[in-house]
Amino acid sequence: MSRVEASSLVAEGLGVPVGSEVYARARLVKEGTQPTHTLTSYYRPEHVEGTRIVDPTPGPAGRGGGYRVLYDAGYEIDHMREALFARVPTADEVQLLQLPQGNP
Repeated sequence: MSRVEASSLVAEGLGVPVGSEVYARARLVKEGTQPTHTLTSYYRPEHVEGTRIVDPTPGPAGRGGGYRVLYDAGYEIDHMREALFARVPTADEVQLLQLPQGNP
């Protein structure tokens, strides 16, 4: 978990001005022990400050994840937007995702 400046895509999704500070929660997703992909969720500070989502300890936000934390804080999700991107992995991502060398 870290505080970052909202990019134009994140700002549009959260309804905040570009450059506003938001929380970014990046995770490595695995199938068993094999990493499959990374993902990052972004949150408005007023929705998550004081919750276990902003706990800097690595690992899940608890049973039900971020959705449950938001629900417990009084926010009911009625819609969400996802943006998916594909590109050649960086050297760090090749190692993190245990990809074979030389493959895009």
